[in-house]
Amino acid sequence: MDIRELEQQLVELKSRQQTLEESNKSLKSENESLKANEVLKRERENEKSLKSQAVLLCARYGLPSSVAEAIPRGATEAEITAFIENLSVAFKQAVSVETEASVQARFGEAGRTVDKSVGDGGFYTPEKIASMSPEAITADWTRVSESLKRMR
Repeated sequence: MDIRELEQQLVELKSRQQTLEESNKSLKSENESLKANEVLKRERENEKSLKSQAVLLCARYGLPSSVAEAIPRGATEAEITAFIENLSVAFKQAVSVETEASVQARFGEAGRTVDKSVGDGGFYTPEKIASMSPEAITADWTRVSESLKRMR
């Protein structure tokens, strides 16, 4: 082999090397793209799973499932649970206040008042009986006597 042939082979080898390097760069880029897509896919699956758990938590706490849509994107399981628990407490308090106001209003329309001292099943507490006037005890003797029987 003479020098020209060797030089020609060297040029061909350098050309092949350049082609291989370009192919390598292309494959690395494609690999990174595939990895990024895989990460996005896992994140979407995780997000779907967390949304499903959020819907189940909403059901457990008596909240509408649409509440799950209000959960901030990227929240962790612990953050979702805390969010739903806090919302549930606030919701129940609001409903309780609204219900109380509604009951008071309805009783007021009928000219009655709600006796908050009457507790368990309409029975009086010992403190309530002690604070009642004799006329009030006589007027509601059936309930007073049942309350006294329950205290024994």
